Amino acid sequence: MMPRQKDLGVAQAPPPPPLEPRIVPGLVLIPLEPRVLNHVIQAMGLHAMSFFPTTKASWVCTAGATTCLPLPMPDGYIAVCTDYILSSDFYDPNITVNVYVDDRLTTPFGIALTGLTAMEYAEYHVKYKDVLVEVINASAFDAQVSFQVFACFVQKSFYEEFYRPVINYIWKALEEVARG
Repeated sequence: MMPRQKDLGVAQAPPPPPLEPRIVPGLVLIPLEPRVLNHVIQAMGLHAMSFFPTTKASWVCTAGATTCLPLPMPDGYIAVCTDYILSSDFYDPNITVNVYVDDRLTTPFGIALTGLTAMEYAEYHVKYKDVLVEVINASAFDAQVSFQVFACFVQKSFYEEFYRPVINYIWKALEEVARG
């Protein structure tokens, strides 16, 4: 049994008040890059409006030939993925990869396939129609080339009503900062 403490007349501090979580508008940060926005959408579990499959395609690129892999967008969806990975079972600077988004060349100088390569779509991260991967194999050997992407598909209406306005808001906020 513990001995009782004597009351020395010293006031005890009151217990701290309960904390109530509140979102203060000045503290909420809007994601400044599409990758973060994609992760937020994924974390919300908006399965009816978005899906996020990891996609990997491999194909044989015959020596001395050009091969293409078309990756069409699913009907009613827009892809907003930001990066991809290229790999091969054979690396040679004479194997060049070109990536097109909606018929626009995103790799104007080509990518020499000299090793595992992680790339960003940069300003082409919004894809309406398709991605086309073109491999020009000017080497003397066949190569098994792979294209891997953590895809982010959002419904077109969700893109227009939510995604694009968030990106536009970010742009306007940056313009205000730039103007002072």
